[in-house]
Amino acid sequence: MRVVMMSLAMSLVLGGVSGAIARTGRVVRRPISAAPTPISAANDGYEPLVTVGLEPTAVLQAAGGNALELQLSLTSRSDKPTAVRYSYEVVDDQGRSVQKPSLSPVASVAARGAHGTQIVTPAGLPDGYFQIRVMAAAADGVEDTLQIAERFFVVNNGAVAPIDSDEWFEKSNANQGRKL
Repeated sequence: MRVVMMSLAMSLVLGGVSGAIARTGRVVRRPISAAPTPISAANDGYEPLVTVGLEPTAVLQAAGGNALELQLSLTSRSDKPTAVRYSYEVVDDQGRSVQKPSLSPVASVAARGAHGTQIVTPAGLPDGYFQIRVMAAAADGVEDTLQIAERFFVVNNGAVAPIDSDEWFEKSNANQGRKL
């Protein structure tokens, strides 16, 4: 009973906060201080033409609900200008797309340079486990590469929080095998 009362009180507090945000009509950005372990595109010593970084930076709170902001960085190791293009999508733990793939324009990255941008998940997702997946293609006229990076997050009572892959596989439905 005590747990139920605490949950009810917390829901009322969170509901009051979201109501205040909704009335003001502004977005509140709450930086993430302790993000999950940085991802790496390195694989057994292989160094790709472009390394993909995808790091959660903040939770955005707005009238439409919470969203997760991530910093995408594409860093070239080429001594030549490199053309890069990426797409990203958000899927739930059953593999259903909740944000269809979005394709970037082709960007030119200087020799040993980087390209960066912010990616924001949809606001107001239902409770559950989700992943944002980025596919980046790059070519410098001699070499080309395709890299994939993914980050996981959970929505619980409307609150969005990044999680690591261990929690994703332990608590989500992602590891529940399905017969086709």
